[in-house]
Amino acid sequence: MQNALKYSSDSRIIGALVELAERDQPGAAQTLLPELVRNYPSMDGLCELVNARATNGRTAREKKDFALLAELLSELLGRARGYHCTTCGFAGSALHWQCPGCKSWGTVQKRLAIKLNRPAQLAARSV
Repeated sequence: MQNALKYSSDSRIIGALVELAERDQPGAAQTLLPELVRNYPSMDGLCELVNARATNGRTAREKKDFALLAELLSELLGRARGYHCTTCGFAGSALHWQCPGCKSWGTVQKRLAIKLNRPAQLAARSV
């Protein structure tokens, strides 16, 4: 299943891997989840990690802080998803074959969640 992460860092894949690891060895999720997010960075993976910290935080304050962060990230991701026109920039939550903004046909595309750069890309930029 980890091979699937090479093609998509979908949070459902990360969640399934963490759940399987936790079944095999209780407590394994606390080390596996951060490792998966580091190796396969994505906003969905980050949300999974923040949600886990909100649930399993060491102190009540930490849980509260991570719960707030999880809520804000969820709102941000909700805004990042949807559809947009590549011609005029129209944005909406539904797919339109003809853009309501500029009336162009076939220019409205699905907007995916914001993706983070892979570690190799980050290293190449810093040189």
